[in-house]
Amino acid sequence: MADGGATSNVVFSDGYTPVALATEEEMTASGEYFYTLNTTVVPTVAASAFDWVPTDLSFETSALQGAVTTDVTLDASVNYTLNSSYIVQSGATLTIPAGTKITARNGGTGVYIAVLQGGKIDIQGTATNPVVIASASVSQEIGVD
Repeated sequence: MADGGATSNVVFSDGYTPVALATEEEMTASGEYFYTLNTTVVPTVAASAFDWVPTDLSFETSALQGAVTTDVTLDASVNYTLNSSYIVQSGATLTIPAGTKITARNGGTGVYIAVLQGGKIDIQGTATNPVVIASASVSQEIGVD
């Protein structure tokens, strides 16, 4: 479906069906075709079948985006980039240690940190070791009064 054309020549495995993410009229008008797969297929392969793949891998990421659903503590030695919304969900805590720097990418009102009711944020900046949240045009230090 290189051009987003009909799916009549595409064979889907059992349990998979294409689902349009827009109406046919919207896709025709825009010339863009967006589909995803709706499936009820359950994986039949266990990670243990791949014993040659290391399971102790860790990936350090400095990008902040998405939802905080468990307790998360940032590392003050990492410079973070806020890429989009970063939302602390109910029951989760985001801890930002003193000295942490977060730089928001240009994105207007779509780049922010929010804490939902029931969520917590623990910003541990001090006057001598603040948490710095910055963008291209504004910098705000968060310390303790």
